[in-house]
Amino acid sequence: QAQLLEEKLGQLLEEKLEQQKREQKEQARLLEEKLEEQAQLLEEKLGQLLEEKLEQQKREQKEQARLLKEKLEEQKCKQMSLLKEALKGITSSLQPLVDKVKAETEAEAAKRKGRMVGRRTPDPFHPYRHSNDSN
Repeated sequence: QAQLLEEKLGQLLEEKLEQQKREQKEQARLLEEKLEEQAQLLEEKLGQLLEEKLEQQKREQKEQARLLKEKLEEQKCKQMSLLKEALKGITSSLQPLVDKVKAETEAEAAKRKGRMVGRRTPDPFHPYRHSNDSN
């Protein structure tokens, strides 16, 4: 009877060990599923964070581009202003020369006009004129 009890006890222990193995396997499987879920959640979160970071970088780049554009526009305005000033300076320094040439041209024109007013058509019957003179 002791042997029967010993066999029964051995059988019960073996069944208990088998049950514990099954439970551990099930726990391992559940733990693995949980870890996979967490890994997936972490992956999704990482993707979301990367996307947010990219959006932030895009916004920052847009802002930098806008600021650069403003700066370039400002520089362009300054350069245009400097060019206008330089052009005014050149124009004012050339003005005396322009006035001089204009005065000379007008004086020449007046001289020519004066000569033209003084000239008369030649008299073909003048005693000192020859018939072959054209003037």
